[in-house]
Amino acid sequence: METIDIQIENDCYQYKANDDDLLLYNKSYRLPFFIFIGYALLELFNGASNTFRAIPKYFIVSREASYIHLSEKLLITTDAPYKVHYKKKEVFRWLIAIVIPFFLLFSLLALMCGLTLRSIFITPFEVEVLIIVAIILPLTFFLWLMNVKNLKSYLAYRKYLKEKKRVVEDILCE
Repeated sequence: METIDIQIENDCYQYKANDDDLLLYNKSYRLPFFIFIGYALLELFNGASNTFRAIPKYFIVSREASYIHLSEKLLITTDAPYKVHYKKKEVFRWLIAIVIPFFLLFSLLALMCGLTLRSIFITPFEVEVLIIVAIILPLTFFLWLMNVKNLKSYLAYRKYLKEKKRVVEDILCE
């Protein structure tokens, strides 16, 4: 049996060897559901990394490969045939861990903006109102920055998926 040079830049992924092929998978999505949700919340409040926010994929690579390189953006290069699979369960977990918090943060941002505007324009300016405005505005700005970051990553993933789908379709047509 010859050795295979395996380089995985994405720290969420690991590999497992079967009889005929190698399986590269996201180890975070194999955790029990409630532990996974806790891990996702920690990631979210710690500034979810691009490696964690990527849609989970399974890469099945033939054992004929002499090298496998999985980049941080989940682009695989190898000299052997490979397949990319998605598991419905893990895509569902991705929706719960990444997409739903994005929209919850967005709605919280809208609520905080509404409260800020209400405090500025409707109530008379008193010391308490100025303190509330001074507290709410930085929080609103912080949540706005988080949502812009999440929106950019979401749009990048949509673009990546469309491109990857096109590449997979091209490979299947050959």
